[in-house]
Amino acid sequence: MNQCLANCTYYSISFWDVGYTYEVRQTPAGDWIGVRSTSEFDYNP
Repeated sequence: MNQCLANCTYYSISFWDVGYTYEVRQTPAGDWIGVRSTSEFDYNP
């Protein structure tokens, strides 16, 4: 499985109270699969 999905791209976007992380990979058949994670936190300057 790791050989088929070797090339992985990560994106991370953060704001004051929320953050998003995306992990995107392309299968050998040309399909795109991915995982989205959301983080919520308290802003404390």
